[in-house]
Amino acid sequence: MIRIFSFFLFSHFLFGKVNVASFFIHAQQKLSNISTNNIQFDSVPHKPILLFPVISYAPETRLALGVSGIYFFKEKMADTSYGQLSTLYTFNNQFIFDVSVRRYGKYNKSLIIGNTTFQQFPEYFFGIGNNTPDSFQQLLNSQSLKLNLALYKHLENHWYLGGIVSMLDYFSVQPMELDKMALPINGQDGGNTIGVGLGLLYDNRDNALNATKGWYFSGNTVIHGAITGSAFNFVKSTIDVRHYRSIHPHTVIVSQFLFQSNTGEVPFWQTATLGGSYMMRGLYAGRYRDNQLIALQSELRHQLSYKWGLVAFGALGEVAHEYNSFGFNEMHITYGLGVRRKISTNGKINLRIDVARGNNATNFYINIAEAF
Repeated sequence: MIRIFSFFLFSHFLFGKVNVASFFIHAQQKLSNISTNNIQFDSVPHKPILLFPVISYAPETRLALGVSGIYFFKEKMADTSYGQLSTLYTFNNQFIFDVSVRRYGKYNKSLIIGNTTFQQFPEYFFGIGNNTPDSFQQLLNSQSLKLNLALYKHLENHWYLGGIVSMLDYFSVQPMELDKMALPINGQDGGNTIGVGLGLLYDNRDNALNATKGWYFSGNTVIHGAITGSAFNFVKSTIDVRHYRSIHPHTVIVSQFLFQSNTGEVPFWQTATLGGSYMMRGLYAGRYRDNQLIALQSELRHQLSYKWGLVAFGALGEVAHEYNSFGFNEMHITYGLGVRRKISTNGKINLRIDVARGNNATNFYINIAEAF
């Protein structure tokens, strides 16, 4: 995995305070509380614009340097909206450019979530299936352009309904180790996938970035086909359910269930994947991939003091080609421990450092905000 470190963040983790704006690195995958009933809306940080340097290292990229920035703004009686930009350039002439926007309308009556990413970056591919051996590992170099846009309208209580447009153009696929296995036929020459669909959201958490109680539900289905301009015909569906419960004034138990399904002509770079810094920590992102995915993770979070906390977590998951191929005896298991350091003045945003085990390997993560 690529381990990203901000010298700014790490030094302040040890010695001082960090501005709340720093949370943006991974906040785009978190939804703010979207109810308009009896809530306290977020406030714009003291510094609405923030830039800081990023440095990273991984064997497949060598040294990488970049810049990240975020801009906060706010509509009347709504949660804080923001736009963010990240760039990363490696000494192997690889590049990532990412722009994300999350905008809440007045009174949280609407929500727009958008993201576009261009990257020329390597990734390891281990084949398709739930039991691929490590010997299948090969390094792929490719270029891709991704665009996702979701427009949500508030229904009632904590429910939102929206339309989704998704595009991924995956081109210049180049295996770096020609003596390895051949790539799957579907997607070996790249291509584009364009889809449209519907999404349903429910979120009554007390805080989206560090909840202590409540439920979160996200379900969506996106159709790709000739009618949408896609080179591949398939349907992608996702269900994400999370629950947060306080069992002590300083202790919270959180759980997440994730199900993904792809049916039809699915290119290998659009299959469901296990691993990464959000689900199944301990596995390389994309270590196992196939059409279907089911995963469950749970985490015990304990606050030692105002600034410091400890967590213990575990997860199990599996990928399969068909629904009826899942089997509990083939589940992959990961587990780990972490340290949390609060970095915002309101005490809601954490810098997290996790050490996780999976597949007899150890992976180390530094991120902003909780994994789920």
